[in-house]
This record gives sequence, C-alpha cells and structure tokens, in this order.
Amino acid sequence: MPGYGVPATGGRLLPFSYAEQRLTGARNYWLSTVGPDGAPHLMVLWAVWLNGTVQFSTGSESRKTRNLHADPRCTVGAQCLNDAELVVVEGRAAKVDEADLPAFAAAVKAKYGFDMGGMLDQPVFAVIPRKIIALDETFSAHATRFTFPLT
Repeated sequence: MPGYGVPATGGRLLPFSYAEQRLTGARNYWLSTVGPDGAPHLMVLWAVWLNGTVQFSTGSESRKTRNLHADPRCTVGAQCLNDAELVVVEGRAAKVDEADLPAFAAAVKAKYGFDMGGMLDQPVFAVIPRKIIALDETFSAHATRFTFPLT
C-alpha cells in the first residue's frame, strides 16, 4: 500500500475465498457507473456472485443501463454484514447471454426468494472483474488485491 505509511512486511494476504464468501453473502451491493457528462452515479441493488462475475438486473431505461451502454467500466462494492469487511470489484459490465438467464434467475430466487422469471426481458449485466480489492478491519496488514487478465 504505497503512500499509506504501512510497513512493507508483517501482514498477511487474504485468500480469494475471503472475497468470494463476501461477494456471495452480501445482501446489497453498490454499483458505481459514469454518466455521459462524466458525472458519477452510485446506486444500491441486489446482485449475485455467479460464474466469477457480479450479476444484476435493471430496467432497460434506467440510468445504470444507459451509463453502462455508453461506458461499461464500473465498480461494485459488496455491503458485508460486518462493516469492517469490504470487497470492491472493478471491471466491465457486459449483458448476460440469453442462454445464461435461467441460471441468473435461479440464483436470485435462491438468494432473495424473488422470482425473476417474468422480468428476464430487462437487461441483466455481469460485471467481469479486472480487479478485486478485499479488506478487513486490519486493512493495513491484510489489504489484498486480486487482478484478472483483460478479456
């Protein structure tokens, strides 16, 4: 963590399972997108961690959809049960293939008890991670960054 005054040694990295557990277990997520005028847009939403991506549905005319069509770069933060545990995903959003929509609907049903079956005509996005940052309450000793190749 250059510039934070944190010792270069003495900490331990968090395992990827730490990030996956929090991405799977979070109830709410914060999605940050950028509008056409460069203004940030932050919104809370429901999502699922599925196939190594954060997946969510939104309205076809929503600000999120319009922003992601113009610029797919975005950031998702998982709202963990413990405020001292944080996971942030930076990546690019892509529309989920139609063949994969039933798996998304099943994951939403299992997690939230909400039937998406009649709403799958609305956009479903998958945020493909470029970077995942995992922190705990001792972030100065355990902050961990996972990076992924561009696809």
